[in-house]
Amino acid sequence: TESEISKLQDLKKGMMQQLLTQGIGHTQFKDSPVGRIPVGWEVKTLQNIIKKIIDNRGKTPPLSDTGYELLEVASITDNSRFPDFSTVRKFVDRNTYETWFRNGHPLIGDILVPTVGSIGQFAITRENRGCIAQNLVALRVNKFTDSTYTYYLLNGDVVESRISSILMGAVQPSLRVPHFMGISIPIPSLVEQQKIADILTSIDDSIQQQQRELQQTQNLKKSLMQDLLTGKVRVKVG
Repeated sequence: TESEISKLQDLKKGMMQQLLTQGIGHTQFKDSPVGRIPVGWEVKTLQNIIKKIIDNRGKTPPLSDTGYELLEVASITDNSRFPDFSTVRKFVDRNTYETWFRNGHPLIGDILVPTVGSIGQFAITRENRGCIAQNLVALRVNKFTDSTYTYYLLNGDVVESRISSILMGAVQPSLRVPHFMGISIPIPSLVEQQKIADILTSIDDSIQQQQRELQQTQNLKKSLMQDLLTGKVRVKVG
């Protein structure tokens, strides 16, 4: 299973490189600020495709023992394209949730961007849940843009190299939103964006399924070993 996961991850990497630069079924290409892309594609900045930025930086909300989850950088991992709520250790109460966050909260399809720590990792929200801490911003795309396509685009080589150049030489790397929003990206038609997103999502889903099965197998082995060591299960010899 580990080898199957590795093969799928290699496939995903190759497909991302191909789909995010060559698209689907194109035969004519042009030079652009982001490299060679299909003739019908446009080059825009992130600023052009984002209609709302949810940014609570510079302030820490009053915390509660329970309530609404406060997502932080630790919730954004390489293991999933969605935020990991199991890592959440901080909460806010209803009053804070409803009145303190001036820009609102992430909605389904918003993209979460760490500004410190795990810079260059991203997540896409799949439920209207929780709020974001000051080390994250959330981006909401406009109606001409597919959020899942944008998520994969942010994880691709074009954006990764631009982020690296923005951060170069920084003693304590932090991603300044205006610099990030100025990154140029290749944009196909909405229909093609959705097709590309569907292909990459299906590969990601297969990887997640294999990872779940591997984890279940490892947990079972661990449990059986524990039972053997504690004598719960006896092994007959001879």
